[in-house]
Formats: sequence, C-alpha cells, structure tokens
Amino acid sequence: MQLLAHLPLLSLFATATTGLQLLQYDIPAELLELFGAGNPDPVASSALLPSASSASSASSASSLSTGTASTASSASTADAAACYYPATFTLNNFTTWSPATNASLSYVSFQYVDSGTKITTPCAYNATSQSLTVGTGLVDRYACDNSVISFIWQKNKLTAIETTCPGQTATKFEASGSVIPAGLKCAQTNGTDDVGLGQGKGTLCLSSIPLSANFTSQEPSPLQN
Repeated sequence: MQLLAHLPLLSLFATATTGLQLLQYDIPAELLELFGAGNPDPVASSALLPSASSASSASSASSLSTGTASTASSASTADAAACYYPATFTLNNFTTWSPATNASLSYVSFQYVDSGTKITTPCAYNATSQSLTVGTGLVDRYACDNSVISFIWQKNKLTAIETTCPGQTATKFEASGSVIPAGLKCAQTNGTDDVGLGQGKGTLCLSSIPLSANFTSQEPSPLQN
C-alpha cells in the first residue's frame, strides 16, 4: 500500500527525468520539491547547446516541453505558477567600449535572452554602475533591467546569473554560466567620436553573432535577501 501511495510521485519524477538529465548542473533538493507545482518537466528550453559532458544534448532536447513559463513578476506572487530551471542563455548585440587611457570608464552592453524561462532584458555596465556586491568582498556583479538577471564581466569573460524560480523557495538559488565573446568586430574611436557608449579615444567592439551558452551551476545565492 505504501508503494501505491507513492506511484503518483514516482510517475511525476519519471516524466521530468528526461529534461533534468540534459541540464549541465545538479538540482538542489529544495528546488526538486517544486516538481509538484504544476510543471512535470521543469526544463523549458527547446534545446541545449552541445557540451563535452552531454554530446547528445542537442538532438535530445528538441523533445522537451516548451510550455509557457511564468515571468519574474508573477513568480514572486503568492500564487506563483510553474517553475522552470534555466538551461541556456543568449546574448544579442554584445558591445564593449574600452577607453585608451582610463579602464574604469569601460562600457559593456547586451540583450539577455532565456527562451526557456521567457526572460528578455537589456543589460549594461558603465562607469556609473553600482555593483550588487559592494562591501562583500565578492567579485563585482551588475544587475540587468530585470533584476532576476545579473552578470559579471571579468578578464574578457561574461558570467550570466539568473535567479531560479524567484519567490518559490526559502533559499534564493541562482543558475550561472559563462561565455567568452567571439566574432568581435572592433574599430578604433578618436577624440571626437560619440559612439553612444563613451566618447574619446578607445576601442569599440561588437559581436557579429549571438553568443549562446549553457548554465553550468545551480547554487544558493551569496546574496540572500
């Protein structure tokens, strides 16, 4: 009788197994408990990028459910809808401007897209940006217009950070993944150029292709609030 009582849960877990196996990170137990929130397959991305640890991801991922994910705002309400685990992200129109003399005036901007969790938001960093980690000793990170998303730009590598199922767990969890911009087309700016990012002598670079990557980590946020 005890086994029969657990059959619905076992069936739910089996349904979600396919999607979870394609993720590039382990799911904390607290997030696993959200399976019963109306989403039997909590991986909403239509495809994962190929990786060394999952060579068959690209072909298998096309069978995943692409149901409508809750937005960041609705997820934080009392009647939060289904939760989806971040799987991949894309940066469009990735742009940097580096001044010739004062690196503190550097500028980075891009459009962040997670098609699985249905989040699209502009992101930017410039000399006036306030780090979310001031006073913590952690690496500087900056919020996007949608505060569910933040990023770290360090040594020509961008790490994207997305809050997972915001408002649905007591612990704040974050998925993260990194990409090194490729396909950059760069040009020198001079003292009279106004590139919309900065003004003066420097180097303006724009990625000619969308930059996509997998999330590879799912951990409690160091910024619990």
